[in-house]
Parts: sequence; C-alpha cells; structure tokens
Amino acid sequence: MLTTYTTECLLKAWCGGVLTLCLFSLSGADTPPLSPVQPHNYTLKLTIYLQPPVLVGYTDVRFDLLEPSPNIVLHAQRLDIKQVQLYSGRRRDSCRVTFKQQDDDILVIEKSSSFDRDAYFLRIQYTTVLKKELEGIYLTSYRDKAGSTHQIVATHFEPTHARKAFPCFDEPNLKATFTLSIDHEAVYRAISNMPVKSRVTTTTGRVQTSFMTTRRMSTYLVAFTLNNWEFLEAQTRRGVRVRAYHRPELPGQAQQGLHILKQGVEFFEGYLLQVYPLPKLDIVPLPDFGIGAMENWGMITIRENMFYTDNTTRLKDVMLMRAIVMHEVAHMWFGDLVSIESWNDLWIKEGMSQVLMFVGLEILSENKENGFTRKDLQDALYMFEPQVPLRMDSTRQTHAVKFNVSGGAEVASAFDAISYDKSLTLLRALRNLMGDDAFQSGLSRFIRSYKLGTASLEQLLLQLNEAGTISSRLSVSDYMVPWLTKPGYPLIDVEFISPRRYRIRQSRYVEEPGYNYKTFDTTLWPVVITLTTKRGKPHKILLRKRSRVLAFSFDPVYVKLNVNNTLYFRTNYDPPSLRALQSQLEEDMTVFTEQDRLNMVSDVLSMIRSNKIDIRYSLDFLRYLQLEDSFIVWMEALSKLAQLKKCLTDTTSVLFIRYMQSIMETTLQKVSNKTDADEMLGQLFRKYAMEFGMKEKLFNVKEEYLEWRNNGGKVSYEAVLYAILYMGHGEQYKVWQKLSATSFPQNLQLAKALAASTNTSIIISLLRGSLEDNWVPLQNIYEILLAVSRYHPSTALSFLMENYSRYLELYGDSQFNFSNLIGGVVGNIKDSDDYNKSKAFFRNVNLGGYSLSFTRSRLLARSISHWLARSIPHWLARGVIFH
Repeated sequence: MLTTYTTECLLKAWCGGVLTLCLFSLSGADTPPLSPVQPHNYTLKLTIYLQPPVLVGYTDVRFDLLEPSPNIVLHAQRLDIKQVQLYSGRRRDSCRVTFKQQDDDILVIEKSSSFDRDAYFLRIQYTTVLKKELEGIYLTSYRDKAGSTHQIVATHFEPTHARKAFPCFDEPNLKATFTLSIDHEAVYRAISNMPVKSRVTTTTGRVQTSFMTTRRMSTYLVAFTLNNWEFLEAQTRRGVRVRAYHRPELPGQAQQGLHILKQGVEFFEGYLLQVYPLPKLDIVPLPDFGIGAMENWGMITIRENMFYTDNTTRLKDVMLMRAIVMHEVAHMWFGDLVSIESWNDLWIKEGMSQVLMFVGLEILSENKENGFTRKDLQDALYMFEPQVPLRMDSTRQTHAVKFNVSGGAEVASAFDAISYDKSLTLLRALRNLMGDDAFQSGLSRFIRSYKLGTASLEQLLLQLNEAGTISSRLSVSDYMVPWLTKPGYPLIDVEFISPRRYRIRQSRYVEEPGYNYKTFDTTLWPVVITLTTKRGKPHKILLRKRSRVLAFSFDPVYVKLNVNNTLYFRTNYDPPSLRALQSQLEEDMTVFTEQDRLNMVSDVLSMIRSNKIDIRYSLDFLRYLQLEDSFIVWMEALSKLAQLKKCLTDTTSVLFIRYMQSIMETTLQKVSNKTDADEMLGQLFRKYAMEFGMKEKLFNVKEEYLEWRNNGGKVSYEAVLYAILYMGHGEQYKVWQKLSATSFPQNLQLAKALAASTNTSIIISLLRGSLEDNWVPLQNIYEILLAVSRYHPSTALSFLMENYSRYLELYGDSQFNFSNLIGGVVGNIKDSDDYNKSKAFFRNVNLGGYSLSFTRSRLLARSISHWLARSIPHWLARGVIFH
C-alpha cells in the first residue's frame, strides 16, 4: 500500500497574501487534483554543475487554464523552488517562498481569489542535487581503457520522473512543445531530442548548447545527456539523419546498431504510411540505465551492454539488440507521435511496439544481406513467446491488460509482462485473425487520425473495426474488449468422447491449489480456436459458451488446438487425446511446427504444476523429446523441469535425474560438437547437462574453464558453472578471487555462476559484495541476488529481508528492477516455512505499487510448494514413470 505522509504546507504571503505557494504530498488525503490545463510550451534553461553535482533551472510554462480554479497545481519532486512568477495577460502575480524538501510532491500556486479561465505564463526558478540513481536526471560514469573515470549526466523520465528535473504537468496526455538550452562544461557534448540550434562559449569558459523546439509531445519523452561520446552517422532514404553514439574507443561496436536504426525508420515509414516527423534520430548507450531502452522522441537511450556488438558477440545477443532498437523505433509512431491518453492504456504503446518489432524483423529477415533468418529471430527472442505472460497471468491476483492505475509506484508496477507480452500475444493473434493487410491498414488509419495528439482503446478499436473483422459474426471490438479488460485467460479442456466426437470446455485457468472456477470465477471469453487434425485441414471455431461438442465426419486421429501457438490460452488434453498427440510426435514430429511443439510441451508442463494431469501421462508424453532438435522447445522443457528438480528430496531427485538424463542424452550427443547452427541449443544443453549430473559429457567445458583460469581471456558462464558445481571448493575460491579483478560484464557472469556454490561463506560474501563493492552497474546489482535465489532460496530471502531498506534505496523508483527483485526472490521460494516468513515480512513493509508483483509471485510459489509436498513424493514412490 502507499504510505500516507503528513501533509505539510509552507506559506509565504506576498502583498498581504495575494499569492501563496504550497508543497503537498501526492498521497495525502488533502492533495488537490492537477489543474485543468492545456500546456503549450516549456522553455527550459538548465545549468548543470558536476562539482558539486547540482542543476540550476529556470522553467517557463505557457498554458491555458480551461476552467476557473482555486489553484494551479503542477508536479515538482525533490526540487528546491527558489522563485515563482505568474503572468496573466498584462497582470503579474509573483511570490518568493521557502519550504521543506520532501519526496512525492506537487507544487500548488494559490491566491486570495480563484484563477479565471485564461492564458497564463509561469516562470519557476529552482535547484536540485544530482545523484547516482536510475530515474529522473542522474549521474553515471564509466572507466576508459586507460583507467580514467568519466562522469555522464543522463535522464530517464518515464513514467513520472520528468518532475524530478523540472516543474511540469507530468501526465502523458498533457502534451506541449519544449525549448531546451543547457549550460555545461566545455569538455562535454550535450544531446537532446532535437538537433543543436547553437553552441556558444560563455564568458566563464563554459558552453551553452541550445536545441531546436520539439514537436508536441509528452513530458516523459523529454531527454538530454552530457557525455564525451563520439558517433557514427547515416541518412535514411528520405533524408532523416540517424546517429549511433559510442564510447570513443568503441566505434566499430555501434555499427550494427546504426544499421538497424536506419532500417527501422525506413521500414515503419513504409508500413505505417506516415513519415518520421523529426529531422534526426539518435541512439545513445548509457553505462547505468534502469530499463533496456527508452523511446525518447528523437533520442533513444539504451543500456550500454545491450547495444555494443562485435564479431565475438553471440547471435542471440545481436538479435536481442536488433529487437530492442526496432521496438524503440516503433515507439516513434506508437507512443510519441500518437500518445496514450493515460497510463491505463500503457499496453497500446507497448503492445503495438512489440508486435511491430516482430513484423519489422520478420520482413527484414527475408533479405539475406541482413544476416539473420526467421529461425534466428524465433530462437533468440524466445522470451517474447506467450509462455512468459501465461505464467504471470495464472494467479487470481493478476490484472487486466487495460486497468486503472492511480499514480507513482502504481504506474511503475504496470510495466510488466501483462502490459508488454500479453498485449503482444493478443495483438499478434489479432493480426493473424484479421489478416496482415487489414491489420496494417487499421494501424495506419490510427496513426494518421491521431498524430501529434492522444488516443485511447476506444479510438484504436474504431480504426481497426473500419479496417476489417475477425469473422462475419465477430467484430474486432467484440473480440478484443473482453480479452483486454478481463484478467487472466481460459483453459480449454479437450475430452475424447468417441473417434469422431470431442468435447471442449473453457474455464479460467488459475495455477493455485484448491481453485475451482465454479466457486471463484465464471468468466467466459470469445475464444477463436484454431485446430488441426491428422486427416483434415486446419480450421477455426468460435467458443463463446462454456462448452461445445466437436463432431467430425471422419476420424481425426488426433486434435491439436492453438495452431502455431498464436492464441492466448492453455489446453488440457485428456489421456486419450494426449496419447494420440504423443503417437504422432513419435511417428513424425515434423507434421507439427516448432511453435506447435512448444505449445504442447508448455501446456503439459503447466498442467503438471496445476495438478490437472497425472504425472505418469505427462512425463511419458515428454519422452518424445529424445527426438526433438528445436531450441525453443528444449528451452521451455528444460527450464521448467529444472525448477521441479530443485524442489525434490535427495531420494526422489535421483530418480528424476535418471529420467532427465534418458531424454537428454541423444540431443546432447548431437550438439557436443559445436557449430554455428547449434550455438544456442549447444549452450542450453551445456548448462542443463550440469544441472542433471551429466558432467562426463562436458569435457570441452572443463577445458575452456582451465584455459581461462590459467591464461585469462573470455570465458562462458557454462564453463565457470562447471567449475563451481564439479571441481570443489578450491576452484570456487579461485573464481571468487578473480571476481574483483574482472570488469563488467564478465564479472556479472562469474557472480551468477558463483551463486551455485555450496560454500555458505562465498554466498554471503557474494551478496554483501554486490551491495558494497561496485562490481557491476547499478541496474545489474539485483541480478546477483536473483541468481542466488535460484540455488539458495532461503538464503536469498533472508538477505533480502535483512537488507530491504538498501534495495529499496537503490530501486524503489525503478519500475522494472524493484518489481523483478521482489517477484524473483519470492517466486523462487519452495519451502512452506519460507513462504510464511515472506508473507509475514512483506505484510509489514511498504511495497507501494509493487504489492501486486509480490502477491502474484507468492501465490505461484505457494502453488509449487503445495504441489511438491502433496504430489511429487507420491508419484515418484510409485516408480512407474521411470523406465
């Protein structure tokens, strides 16, 4: 819940109390609402000092007050306001105030009478201290090859952090133009949303860089940075200047990023039939950056280690970089040119940018000159498959794609797999159901209709409805509104009745013990089900009721739902239906696409966790994996089965490991001789072969570790993990000693491997060092705790509770990192005592808007521990699944 602070108001009267300035807590009961305004322009004059690190700012705001109001309310967080002047027509009201600095504040301007509906000009002078953090305006640094440290000033304002750099009406629908100038030290280059208008040396030897005025945009899209980066430059076919900035010593490592940036602008201009409206687009990598990347209009910012590539970079990392850049370029239209009306519709800009990212990369993959195939794209971007949101969305405490958020941390908590990846899956399904031409036409109409303005769900659906339909009986709105506004998703039960008759039934899928939809939830969705059989063509059916019977004119042999894994539901096949699918897989699995096989394996594993299937049938079904060669299928299978293995007792674990070795052995032999084609699958198997005790198959990994230990250079995570797991405490100490002498990102991989150590002193030292010794960038510190939680969940939970205030200080305002930290540690809990301990602890601390993330993870952990305690020992004791 949100902490309610005592509201403090420090007033100073001017001329007998004509105008007053107040500071209020956002969460206080007496907080006035934001003023009914339409801002037109912000003129920002910023002077940035680094010794000491301070920003001195002047903000001029021209705005219209749309109706009479007792006050004028702006956002201003952690800003020390020095002076306020207000102009209305030819009248001038001003005041000087002093007040106490406090977090989560708004600025309230009052006078003895109400403000009339009128045009106003507001001038505010203020200062703020620059800190090393991840939100607002902040400091970061990097060390060059010579060992010199260089400071950088950076910004990240999404969703509600522009108010930390300048007073503003900080809501996405209150768009305005921005005119920025920065006074800074001459050794720095200033970069912002628009091209530089002038760069003038002042009498003090500093430089004032002024930028062209922006187009109308939201406050959270304003961005600027001071650095000493150099750049690579190109032009699009239409003449837009694109630049990829980089550290001076790394020019070649920005080349691929520049290439995909240029391709992205050219592709989306053609696909959306709307030109990119700015004269330039830059991408600027930053050493410390809380999220992957940010779509600031005209100046994308990106986490440094996700951007640089060279000829040693793994294919999956190059593909991830391409995906991130394409996602951010798509935002130049969805989110920037057309903005969301409120944060309740976050999914529009994020889901659309996700689906357009895939559309763009799929089409680019058709050109061999781009150096990647559609399979490369599919394998490398596995994390965007439906399996990710399906897992998060399977508790009663999930939220709908479109849901109400009030502000602050609640807005930040909305940036999760539901808003990004569930919306992606729903929009990909919509594209498949409408057809690409109709879908493309709807998006183009939407952009043209609302450019430079804002739009909501209703306006998006209006344009999609005009462009096409799902079927003659189902409009786009009728289909999408229930999926977007209802939490969760359906489970489709498939029941074999006779060779030509099957019954399908829908109910909400919840992965919790004791859940019964008849008691808790009777939600129905309009489910368009695609299905395929052995003897018929793929076709679609619509399920709007609870159930229906499928009657075939022939014996279908098997029925497979969700063709190509494009729809958002899970399927539970009864034993006869599952056996029929297994027989086909063993006879010829290639009749199913990789996506179909991924879908079946994921659903079977999910049914194990939710106790909806006898483990004898499910693990027998998974024996077909001995024939499987798909990375994405094995990734899903091994990651989920490894979770189960970590929860077993010593006795049952031995039996389970024996089973896993039997299904992995054939594929492990195939990938033991690494080739380019096997790179990702080979890496995956090297990792999980260690998890399941197959070290004798991994002599190459041991040799790689010894080469690194003795001669230095680069080493893979898998090679270090091998040493940690199999070469004793002596080698663990050697890795520990190398950790402090290794730079990022290599040291992060060493730390994650060390998390598997059985030496308690190493684990505790690792956790303490991550907080105290600055091994890795700020945004990566929490990853070490998460790595420990995978092997030592009790230790990680205890450390989190003991150091909660420190993690809160580091990540409390970071929408991704803090949510991932809490959800990850709690989600790895397997012991009922730890479950109860976490529940008691987090009941008494301030989780703010992250309580939903905690609750979801806690319920998933509870379902796993409940199932393991009651089911696994019983099934394994019967000894019928291992043969």
